[in-house]
Amino acid sequence: MKIIIIFCIVLLMNSFLSCRTGKAREKIIKERLPRPLQVRIRPLANKGQRRKMARWVLDGYTTHDILKLIEDLKPDVLERYIAGSQDPDLLLPASKGHSQMNVIEFLNASMKAGAPGCIITPRVSLHLYDMGIFWSTCSNLYNLPIDPPMRTISLDNWGDFGKRKAHSDATIIKMLKRLKKQGWEHIAANYIGGHVRSDDIIEIGEFGSDNSKNFEPKLTKLAKLKQEKSITQILMYIDFPGQVNEFMEFPPDRRADILIKKIHAAQAKHNFSFVWPILQDRWQSTKVFTSKTGPYKGASLYELMKSVMRK
Repeated sequence: MKIIIIFCIVLLMNSFLSCRTGKAREKIIKERLPRPLQVRIRPLANKGQRRKMARWVLDGYTTHDILKLIEDLKPDVLERYIAGSQDPDLLLPASKGHSQMNVIEFLNASMKAGAPGCIITPRVSLHLYDMGIFWSTCSNLYNLPIDPPMRTISLDNWGDFGKRKAHSDATIIKMLKRLKKQGWEHIAANYIGGHVRSDDIIEIGEFGSDNSKNFEPKLTKLAKLKQEKSITQILMYIDFPGQVNEFMEFPPDRRADILIKKIHAAQAKHNFSFVWPILQDRWQSTKVFTSKTGPYKGASLYELMKSVMRK
């Protein structure tokens, strides 16, 4: 009888410990990865001048304008918020009555304006690899003295990079391992241009819309990403140049329908996170308004996206 009682106690303890271990592991996984609400605003980049330091690229906006937007949205991740090497001491445009901030002050203020624990992930183009400035750019971003520091890196042009003859599987794997050795905890990659062997190193996969199907999520690409064992989070973009240029030809009401009724509604069903496009290049959601006589009553795309982001 005593043996049976002891056996039952052991089983209960193992079950309890297993439960706690499972919950702890689940918590660790959630903490290690960027949180769900991700927005796209890119104020600092070196577009068109890849060998130079990033500059302020949101003409007509100041640092305080951007901080107000972030404070209004309260995102968990400022996804691909910056691109290119950053000059920590560069002074940025300020609103009237406010002091100028440098890059470090602005990045810290940006995260503080977001949700508690908000982080920044940088975009790094793999075109820099063959230009010989990829590693210096990664090092610059990794070592920026911001709090918290950036530890998730998002690689762009991933598919194109893998198609080049000079980039063998061994070269690609070596590059990914070196990024890990440099200290990057999580690596994200844009799979729109195709799949590339990664030996289970990449954890965050990115895909886009199917323009031929009214800009709905490209489910064939999504299915391929879900087959990758190491990928634990999948992000959808609609603001790649080819996609967004075509998307911007639509009337605002139709754009709103796609964003709200097609993409937002598909997230839970297909288990991916949409990166909400707020401000980047020509895309300025705060300045695009739906028709006053239509179903959205003249609301801006920004207002409509904000109304459903957390739902």
